[in-house]
Amino acid sequence: MMLAAMFGNMGIEESGNLVLTHSGRLRHDTKNRISAVISLQEFHVGQMGFRVALWERQRSENRRLSSEEATALFESRSEEYEKWVLRALVFENPFATKSLPEDIFIGTFDERWRRVGQVIKRDFVGAALMKLEQQQKALGIGQPLG
Repeated sequence: MMLAAMFGNMGIEESGNLVLTHSGRLRHDTKNRISAVISLQEFHVGQMGFRVALWERQRSENRRLSSEEATALFESRSEEYEKWVLRALVFENPFATKSLPEDIFIGTFDERWRRVGQVIKRDFVGAALMKLEQQQKALGIGQPLG
């Protein structure tokens, strides 16, 4: 949604990449001084951590946990699972006259999106977020249990 607001209409390739299809306001402003749009977001990192722990336990026991068991698992490390962090989502403007420095907004949960050819891609993901995403992918989170 942020990219569509910045650039106008966008398309989605079969691969899932976002593609610039039509002109938007930032594209046609020849004196464009906006290097990026930065969105600060409260991110519930504990929820991702809890999902990983829950799926790991269900996989190891080869069954779904009851709601009582899931609640007990949550309560065993509730301080960790209730954790929120402030992160930056950076959407770079490929038509800007000056780029945003690459050494800012690169925290452990931050993301940076930029144009590569005609495709907008997530170009940076913080180390802690990447680790959680890799754990979720390895566990098949979102996929039916076996």
